[in-house]
Amino acid sequence: MKRNNHTHGYSSIVPVMAKEREMASLRENQAHFVSILEIAHEAIISIDERQRITLFNRGAEKIFGYMAEEVMGQSLSILLPIRFVERHQEHIVQFTQSSAGTQLMGERESITGLRKNGEEFPAEASISKFRFENRWIFTVVLRDVTSQKAAEAEQEKLIQELDSFSHSVSHNLKAPLQLILGYTALLDEQARLPDSLQAYLDAILRSGRKMQNIIDELQLLAGVRHAHIELKPLNMGRIVAEAQDRLTYMIEEYNAKIENAPQWPIVLGHAPWIEEVWANYLRNGIKNGGRPPRLRLGATTLSGGMVRFWVRDNGPGISPDTKQSLFKPFSPLDQVRTEGYGLGLPIVRQIVEKLGGQVDVHSDGIAGRGATFSFTLKQADSSAVI
Repeated sequence: MKRNNHTHGYSSIVPVMAKEREMASLRENQAHFVSILEIAHEAIISIDERQRITLFNRGAEKIFGYMAEEVMGQSLSILLPIRFVERHQEHIVQFTQSSAGTQLMGERESITGLRKNGEEFPAEASISKFRFENRWIFTVVLRDVTSQKAAEAEQEKLIQELDSFSHSVSHNLKAPLQLILGYTALLDEQARLPDSLQAYLDAILRSGRKMQNIIDELQLLAGVRHAHIELKPLNMGRIVAEAQDRLTYMIEEYNAKIENAPQWPIVLGHAPWIEEVWANYLRNGIKNGGRPPRLRLGATTLSGGMVRFWVRDNGPGISPDTKQSLFKPFSPLDQVRTEGYGLGLPIVRQIVEKLGGQVDVHSDGIAGRGATFSFTLKQADSSAVI
C-alpha cells in the first residue's frame, strides 16, 4: 500500500515539473523577446484589430518622440499625417483579408511618419500579422530613412552638377584642343625636326589624345544618364573594327596584337555607345596588359537570351579587392595602374546597364594570366537584319 502511494505521488510530481520547465522556458523566451525589442533601433509597433497600439518599443520612442505610456491604447493614426490615415486603414483591412503573413509597406511610394512635434519624415516599413485567441495582432517594423533620403538627394544634386560641369568643360575645351592636335599632326607629318624636338612633339600628341579621350568621356557621361535611345541590331564586327581604328596610334605605340573573334552574334544595343565600351576595354587592355600587350576578343552565348562579349589581356591580373571597386566612379587601380581606369570603366557600366546588360571582370590575380573584362547585351531575334 505504501508503495502504491509512493508511485502515485511520483506520478503527480512529473507533470508539475514538466509544467515548471515549460514556464521557465516561456519566461526565458519572453526575456529574449523583450531584450530584442529594447535594443532594436527600428520602431516596432503592434496594434489590434481596431488599430489601437498595444506595443511601442524604445526604438519607436526615439523615432516618434512619444513615450510608450503616451500612445498605448491610442489609434495608430496619431503616428501618421492626416492625409494618409484613411489609405493606411484601408491597407490594414486588405492585408487582413489577404493570405500573406508579411508584407512590405510603400513598395510603390514612400511611407511618411509623423513625430510628436508635428515633423513628418520618410520611412521604410513592413507589417506582419498573426492570430491570437481568435483576434488578429499586427506588428509594424519601421525604419527612419531621413538621413538616407537626404544623402540620395545630395548625391542626385551632385550628379546633376557634374553633368552640367562635364558638358560645359567638354564643350569649351574640344574646339581649341582639336586645333592643337590638328597643327601638331601637321608638324609631325611635314616637319623634319631634330630627335630632341620630335620627342617633344610626340609628347604633345600623346597628351592631346589623352585629353581628347577624357573630353569624349565627359560628354558621354553627361549624355548617357538622360538619353532615350532605341535598341537596334548591331553589326558588332564593324563596331569592333571602328573602335580599333580609333586606337591605331596606341596599338602601334605599344606594339599590341589583337586577336578578333571569327564571327559575332547579333545583339541589340546602340552602336555609338557600344563602340565606346569596346574602345575603353581595348585601351585598358593595351595599357595594363603584358609587354607587348596581347588581347583576345570573343563572345559567348548565355542562357536567358543574353550574349557576353569579352576582352582578355596578358597583364599581371587584378586583385579581388580591386575588382570590387573597379567600376565605381573615380576608383583607380593603384599608384602604378591609375591611368585609363578612373573615368572610363564607370562610364562603361552606365552604358551597359542602360542597355539592359551587366559588366564584369574576372582575374585570378596571378601574374601573367591577365584579366578578362566583359559586358552582356540582349541577343537579337534570328530574323534580325544588320
